[in-house]
Amino acid sequence: MMQNRIDPSGMTSSSLIAKAKSSEKYDRSMEELKMVDLYDFRSIKFVKKNSQVEKDKSVPERMKRMEANYQQHGMKRTVEAAIAVNIHGHPHIMLLRIGNNQKGFYKLPGGRCRRGETEEECLKRKLTKRLAPEDPNEPMPEWIVHGVISVWYRPNFETLLYPYCPAHITKPKERKLIYLVTVPAGCTIAYPKNYEFIPVPLFDLYENSKKFGPIISSLPQVSSKFEFNYLYQE
Repeated sequence: MMQNRIDPSGMTSSSLIAKAKSSEKYDRSMEELKMVDLYDFRSIKFVKKNSQVEKDKSVPERMKRMEANYQQHGMKRTVEAAIAVNIHGHPHIMLLRIGNNQKGFYKLPGGRCRRGETEEECLKRKLTKRLAPEDPNEPMPEWIVHGVISVWYRPNFETLLYPYCPAHITKPKERKLIYLVTVPAGCTIAYPKNYEFIPVPLFDLYENSKKFGPIISSLPQVSSKFEFNYLYQE
């Protein structure tokens, strides 16, 4: 009867073979992750520009306008960008914030798609409108879109969104696509002066829906499908 040989580490030969196969499988699966260059936060210039006022003054007002638009155009298609940057070798997501750190409201830049417009076309248009510099002498940002990382549905004219469409809902009122976006070094981002545009590390977002809401707090999980290559300013 053949016995497993014990090596000095205390593992049998069969265990070593199993571990090697497991490691090989892990390495192959890691190769399937999409590589994304993450640019140094310090290599991007941030400036303020004129204020951009929200269309709605309250959540009920926004829901009422959404319902009116739904009656005319059907389901609302929206897109938002999780703009990622590198700070000290860790991914940070750029968030727009209204108010202070304790009671502020956080959001991702984006907006509603026009009829006949693709989601990615809308994303770049909205990012340019919200974050491109007004000064023509400033280098315009290049929006590098790495694809959709999550999809959210609004079943009714309420604030609740889900990362799936409930089975009993045949006509969702909104579908929201979240994209991972990066910007290269040397560009200028100009954000409205009535907002702050701040980098927040993934470890602060993780399981922190109370502060950031369900979509933003889920970004650490959905961004794990990418492998980040951290680039630094010389």
